[in-house]
Amino acid sequence: MKSSVKQLIMTGLAVGSLTFVSGCSLFDSDSVEYAAKTDSGTISKDELYNRMVDKIGQRTLDDMITLTVLQKKYKVSDGEIDDEIKRLKSEFGNSFNDFLSQNGVNNEEQLKDVIKLDKLKQKLALEHLKIQDKDLKALYEQKKPEIRVSHILVSDETLAKDIKSKIDSGEDFGSLAKEFSQDIATKEKGGDIGYFKEGDMVQAFQDAARKLKVGEVSQPVKTDFGYHVIKLLDEKKLLSFEQMKPQLESELISNKMDQNKINAEIQKLLDKDNIKIGEEKLKDMYKITNQSKEKPSSK
Repeated sequence: MKSSVKQLIMTGLAVGSLTFVSGCSLFDSDSVEYAAKTDSGTISKDELYNRMVDKIGQRTLDDMITLTVLQKKYKVSDGEIDDEIKRLKSEFGNSFNDFLSQNGVNNEEQLKDVIKLDKLKQKLALEHLKIQDKDLKALYEQKKPEIRVSHILVSDETLAKDIKSKIDSGEDFGSLAKEFSQDIATKEKGGDIGYFKEGDMVQAFQDAARKLKVGEVSQPVKTDFGYHVIKLLDEKKLLSFEQMKPQLESELISNKMDQNKINAEIQKLLDKDNIKIGEEKLKDMYKITNQSKEKPSSK
């Protein structure tokens, strides 16, 4: 999708919190008498539960109700969710789990809830958008395959040119990266950045990298970070149009979707449903939330 994965996760993160606000499932055993205990005092289960309800209860409740109502009308298969997770794992590689934990997603089950809600909203949006194959094919034509590169980053142009000369003379790129590169994250890996897609790197860097053939090394390329000597390691084959079609549809929906209109359509479905809130504290939260939605915009 055009929107970043981080944005997707943060947009739907509260859904993943449902296991924490469900009270009974907050603790593994009823025999647990407290949430935490220190020499200075004890934090009870009720205190923790109430604090979590205050902090994330309203958002979580809204998302859970929306998820419940939308999935009555629209269907998202396990396969669709699994495909999206595979795509994310491919995009983030070895940093996938680190990315999730940094954004408060503790496991794949929470991630599945985030993805499911997002796809349900997309299916609702699709009813109100006219997306034709010609639009999808036009977007597909703009796609470029992922490439994998190594680079050596230095701050001095003369040094960058000297390094390029050494490579041209037969010296090993990876060894030179370990010796000279100022990119701490990649130098010990011989400068290997890994695979990246269009838009992941600054324009000058990716333009230079895409001009190379596998095995070729660029002249020094200037960016705001310094001077890069780039080597193209691999270029993935672009998936076929049919294989990419679900992703293309999602991207077009994201591009065309008017979030205010989508929220209004969701609210229509919620208004038709008989929603009852059992938890007293959450009743007030839900009432306030819906009153704010009903107020006309002051703009």
